[in-house]
Amino acid sequence: MLWSQWDYFTRAVIPAAAGFYTFGAPLLWRDLGRAGPGVILLSPAVLLAAAVLLVRRNYTTGLADRTQPLGERAAFAAGAMLLVACWLAGVSFAYRWVFALLLLPWLLRRQREGVPAARRALTLLVIALWMDGLICLGLNLTLVRLDDGIMMGGQRIWRLVSQPLIWALMALLAGWLLELWYEYWRDLQREWTWPRWLTPRSLLAGLVVFGLLGYVLAPRARAVLGITDYGMWFLDSYAVLAASDAHRDGLDITQANSYDPLNRPHRYSDWWLGLVRLGLTREDNFLVGSSWVLGFLGAIFLTLRPRSHAEAAWLALLVLSPSVLQGIVRANNDLVIFALLALALLARRLPGAWGCLLGIAAVVVATGLKFYPVAAGAAFLLVRPIRSMVVTVLAAALALGATLWSVWPQLARGVFPIEPTVHVWGGRLWLEDLGLRADFALPVILLVHVVAAAWLVRGGRMRGSSGADNAPAFILAAVVLLACFAAGSNYSYRWIFALWLGPWLWDSWREQQKASVPWSRVALWLVPLVLWQDGLLCAAVNLGSVKVPVAQYESLQHYWRLGTQPLTWLLMILLAGWLLQTVVTAARCAA
Repeated sequence: MLWSQWDYFTRAVIPAAAGFYTFGAPLLWRDLGRAGPGVILLSPAVLLAAAVLLVRRNYTTGLADRTQPLGERAAFAAGAMLLVACWLAGVSFAYRWVFALLLLPWLLRRQREGVPAARRALTLLVIALWMDGLICLGLNLTLVRLDDGIMMGGQRIWRLVSQPLIWALMALLAGWLLELWYEYWRDLQREWTWPRWLTPRSLLAGLVVFGLLGYVLAPRARAVLGITDYGMWFLDSYAVLAASDAHRDGLDITQANSYDPLNRPHRYSDWWLGLVRLGLTREDNFLVGSSWVLGFLGAIFLTLRPRSHAEAAWLALLVLSPSVLQGIVRANNDLVIFALLALALLARRLPGAWGCLLGIAAVVVATGLKFYPVAAGAAFLLVRPIRSMVVTVLAAALALGATLWSVWPQLARGVFPIEPTVHVWGGRLWLEDLGLRADFALPVILLVHVVAAAWLVRGGRMRGSSGADNAPAFILAAVVLLACFAAGSNYSYRWIFALWLGPWLWDSWREQQKASVPWSRVALWLVPLVLWQDGLLCAAVNLGSVKVPVAQYESLQHYWRLGTQPLTWLLMILLAGWLLQTVVTAARCAA
């Protein structure tokens, strides 16, 4: 039926001017002087908030009660859905109210049972059906010829007075529908069984593969989310290949590199220059970048073992976020670092000396390719010891020291300057937007995190998972993210390490669902929100939902950071609290 009538959707709807006998949520926003695509989303948001409040206060109840007659409840549900949907969709003529007749049987029954919500809904319904007719009757009986301007102004005042009554009625209908849908959802949860072949890991793989395929085939989707690729895939792997080629030809790679489309100087470790010894050049960029991306995805599936379908969907949401996608599109070398540190984590599962040696080797290579000293130190602590911890620590310290000495010239080159904009994060961004000097940023970040983490640990609020399976990956990810957050500004693809937070947080949430302050659940909401927030802002601007002149983009980003950076700070404080709790617990066990 939909296929046969598809051309119907290409025709425009009949434009209904704002006046008497009109119906629709946008009427109120028009009269208040609000317009644009963003207003379309405002009405559902306000209505949903009102419905949630009514349901939580048990005011709109009964529609999901199976002891009530099914026919009356079904008729009410159909009528309420039609009215609410038409009302939210736009402005139409008032004969949409014909579907209100479906509401009457169940509402009248509930009114006879003495339900206040039903009595108020019936009162509002009578007002809604008669109010425009009565005001027209009054105007026409006066036999006074009103000026058109006065008539238009009077209609606007009448709508401003009467529309809140319609909003109240729609909120009641939405509350009953929300209660019904919530009960159906609970029934679905009780009765639904996943097919045996659709395990959490296969669901994660399917979502990631099809999601990435969609991004590959839809360049506009990447552009809308603010993913900058400068017209080519795997831009960062091309940078190191171009530096390797330039070094082979005797050029100064610390200056602007003409082999690179963006003329970027080489500021990574000189270990990358060994690519030329493998016979790799810029012409092999697609092969190299694809290998990095596939290695990163393989490391995800090897180290992340979701135990539920909800956890798998949560992880897929992170992998497909604009923050992680930025690193995949550019084939950033953080993908390689992630894969190498994943190898160190996997080496913990191997028995004997081989696991320790493989873990140390993986960390050494990761540190040599990119200067992550804090991450390297944390990774070494997680390496499974050979016979005694002392031997392992000495071997790890020697390897780390030799590696840092070999890459020390990298520090003299500094880092790429990062302008404060979207898809950039770091502790000092918010402080600088608040007007704090950059010199004081690091001390303030450290002080706030230490004090807040100590307060959380002292109050016994930072309880985590009692299982040790996912703790090493969580500790490593938390250390990397906290170090990057405190060190300075970073591109958003640093958030790829947040993937390792998930399994431990989900285990903690399962164990502490009845805790008074379930911080693990707060973190589970914060992580995807932080990874998606800048992409959603870009989508709102690029799709026209937020209309801002180009000259005001910088101001918009400034206020966006002021509003969203506290979420990142809260997440980092929680990670610091869990790390401090881990240290305190280990010290007590040692004592």
